[in-house]
Amino acid sequence: MKHYSYSILTPWGETFNNELITKRGGDMAGQRKARVPVQSRGIETRSKIIDSGMYLFGKKGYHKTNAVEIAAHAGIGTGTFYSYFNNKKEVLTQGIKRFYQQVTAIILNAVLAVSFEPSNIRETICILIRTLVSAHEIDPDLHKQISAMILLDKDIEDLCAKEDMTVINLIKMYLETHKDLFLVTDYEAAATTILRVCDEIVHRVKVFKTTIAGERLINELEDIMCRYLLKD
Repeated sequence: MKHYSYSILTPWGETFNNELITKRGGDMAGQRKARVPVQSRGIETRSKIIDSGMYLFGKKGYHKTNAVEIAAHAGIGTGTFYSYFNNKKEVLTQGIKRFYQQVTAIILNAVLAVSFEPSNIRETICILIRTLVSAHEIDPDLHKQISAMILLDKDIEDLCAKEDMTVINLIKMYLETHKDLFLVTDYEAAATTILRVCDEIVHRVKVFKTTIAGERLINELEDIMCRYLLKD
């Protein structure tokens, strides 16, 4: 019997050939299950795949990147890629989780380093806003892709909303802990407002385009937050 070779481009941008499909028992997505590494070498390989995926997503765009390219950039075979991830969306999901962890860690370290005293609370608020600005310098191109995927993919939207709640709960906790310093009383709503307003302005300054100097917008943001939060 003559052997025919063929390739299939899936809707999520991954290329499979008949040999690869045969090796997987004829199943392209439904029954494959990637393993979770427990040894240091496997953990390192998985991390390299995430690094490469997020780099390529940021540079080329999610939909223009496929698993073969991610594997090549990570210096591994495509088969190895599928040992750790079932598809590129899983890479994006894990990368987003790690991205949020990095941003949250930067903000948390800044919060722990400043003093919430009446005499310097205004300065503290400004420091935290500047820290948020710095956190958005991690990878602006990747940030654009994540913002786009939130609009295009319900799973990514839900994931980012969940990660946002971690930051909101952190802000809420500090508002409640230092409530004597602040005007707001609905701490959850205030924490959500702070994150959304700051996030929008900082995105305009560091991720997207703005028609005026970013420093002017950050100065106004600091003034808005101080007027909103502080008693005097």
